[in-house]
Amino acid sequence: MGDYIQYPRYSIYLIPSNSFFKDLNLFYKKNNLNFQTLAQSTYGIHFTVKAPFYKSHVYSENNLIDQFNSIKKNLIQNIFNKNYNIIQISKFKRNLILELERDPELYFVIHELMRTFDQYRKTLNDDEIKIDLLRFDDLSEKEMMYYQIWGYPYYFECSKHHISLSHYISKFISHDFQPIKYNSLKLLKQEKLGEPFKDLSAIIS
Repeated sequence: MGDYIQYPRYSIYLIPSNSFFKDLNLFYKKNNLNFQTLAQSTYGIHFTVKAPFYKSHVYSENNLIDQFNSIKKNLIQNIFNKNYNIIQISKFKRNLILELERDPELYFVIHELMRTFDQYRKTLNDDEIKIDLLRFDDLSEKEMMYYQIWGYPYYFECSKHHISLSHYISKFISHDFQPIKYNSLKLLKQEKLGEPFKDLSAIIS
């Protein structure tokens, strides 16, 4: 996996409610997984709305925060009000994931937000793109097209409604997860390599 070309990085995530984290801790305990040693400890447990991106020099961090704070709560309130059923525990890229049911309203909202905040993403030059692409496995034609347009390959039909549980492990003890409810949308920032993403702003259900 290649290195990121610069810091800070920013992201927008949907965060599950506390009841999910109780389930998750039981899953970790059953499988002798230490959360602090997983990549998820850096990114946090979430569903991705806008994947980590480098900010364009055209905008300040305050511009980004102001845009986030202008999101109308009623745009995402229906997402907060729903419970999303679990389909299965499966593999996606390098991760063991909890795959959730697809929901048209959820996808409409997150895709609108993803597009809105793409204006704040730095456009990489050719040399930076070559370095940045080292982070990904071999990309399909569609994934490469999305990377070129949005700076990240796993959007739309190239992604899944999922929450990453850990790095991929082929044998694990399953857990009967309850349906998931999201209770916040967060704008986050990672200052330096290896540091966890920290909240800049949040919309709470």
